[in-house]
Formats: sequence, C-alpha cells, structure tokens
Amino acid sequence: MTRKRTIHDLRKIARVRQSEWWARVFDELFFMYLSGARGVNSDYIYPTNFAGFATNAFVAPDAQHILYGGAATSKATLVVGDKMNLTLVERAQTKAETLGGGTAGIPAIEACEIDGEPHYVICMSPWQAFDMRTNTSTGQWIDVQKAAAGAEGRNNPMFKGAMGMYSNTILQSHKGVIRFTDYGAGANVAAARALFLGRQAGVCAFGSPGTGLRFGWTEETEDRGNQAVITTDTIVGIKKTAFTIEGTSRDFGVIALDTAAADPNP
Repeated sequence: MTRKRTIHDLRKIARVRQSEWWARVFDELFFMYLSGARGVNSDYIYPTNFAGFATNAFVAPDAQHILYGGAATSKATLVVGDKMNLTLVERAQTKAETLGGGTAGIPAIEACEIDGEPHYVICMSPWQAFDMRTNTSTGQWIDVQKAAAGAEGRNNPMFKGAMGMYSNTILQSHKGVIRFTDYGAGANVAAARALFLGRQAGVCAFGSPGTGLRFGWTEETEDRGNQAVITTDTIVGIKKTAFTIEGTSRDFGVIALDTAAADPNP
C-alpha cells in the first residue's frame, strides 16, 4: 500500500505525526527539568530512570522555591489530606511577590505582564485540579472561582484552555505534570508537583549542523526503493533558570507546589 501512495502524501502525514511527537517530547522535557525530577508518570516517552541528558542533569527545587499542601513542611510530612486548594495558590503568589531582591541573595520572581497587569501561571496535574474543583469548603473553589474569559485573557495564549484565574494567577491543568508515589512518613502517599511560574522560568537552546534550522528532515527509502522513510531530528537543551549568588545556585522563575494527589478513578 505504501507503494500506491504518492511521496507528497507521505510527507504530509509525516509532518503532522512528527510535529505531534516533538510537541510531546518538549512538554515532557520542560516538566522534568522545571520540576527537577522524572517522577512515575507511566505515559511518558522517557523511562522512569531518566535523569537528564549528558551533563545537563535535573536540579531539585531549592528550599526557597518549594511549598507543600496543607500543613506539610516536607516530603515526609505530607499526608493524604494535604491536597491542592486555593489557599496554596494564595501562599505561592504571596511568596512570589515577597521573595528575594535586595540583600536577600535570592532572585525575585518576575510576573508575566498582560495588558499592563501582572500575572502568574500554575500548571497542575488533572488530579490536583480535581481536588481543587471538588473542594466544597468555605472560601474554596465553588465560592470564589473566577473564569479566565476576562477582556485581557480572551486573546492571550496563556489563557487558552485555562481552568480559571484566581488572584491574578492563571490556573492550568496538564497531564504531563510530574507525579510521585513515595511521599509521606511511610513513603506511600501519591503526590504531584504543580509548577507556579513567572517569567523566564526555563530556557531552551537549539543547535544546528550548519543549516540554520532548528529541525532536520531526512528522506530515505527501504525495500528497494518501494518504501519511503522520513525522519526528523534536532539538537536541543532545556534547563530550569537559576542564578549563582555568593556561591549558591538559586532557582529563578518557578516554585514547586507539592501536594497529595491520587487518581480519583482508581
């Protein structure tokens, strides 16, 4: 059947499929590098023992750039009830607005400006989003949820597909958010690491073999020329932005939000 098709059709199909694959790869790499961990996500292309490319290893969040759900103060103290909620969103935004600068020796997190207004973004697991949306406590989601369809958000890419906006923080859900199964005193609490993001939280650099293009496209044939084989490639590196201040590396534009997060459909 391949021989019955034209090379033009194969190119079109390959372009679509390769674009989808590369989009998935970049999502995974950004989540892993910004989270500083691979986690246990079973739908990833990269294996669970992946720790980064070559000398570009993952870097765990520093002590100033991680918050835990509920009353937890560490991975070991997280319990199943320490779930994602709007209180944690408030804590993260307050931390971002007051963290660093001046003599603190910690870089301040810069908000993203949209129509002159400062905004942050939280990207959370669908399981964390479920916990937030089904929280019926006073002052939580059902009471104060705000749609992201405000005038400033209708045409801005950061608002596309958003769950809503709370206190100028855009809430996004993404299945690629890193998950864990070893939190709590007994290392048996399922958890996820949402990312609170400001400007320039991560960086991405491309290399080129001299073509000036970010991606390469190669066409070959097999089976005596009867079957076309199309492959793409790129040279790329991704890193969580950090600055070394007085000999200590500090994260810049991201705060990890670790909460309990179990599958609501076990």
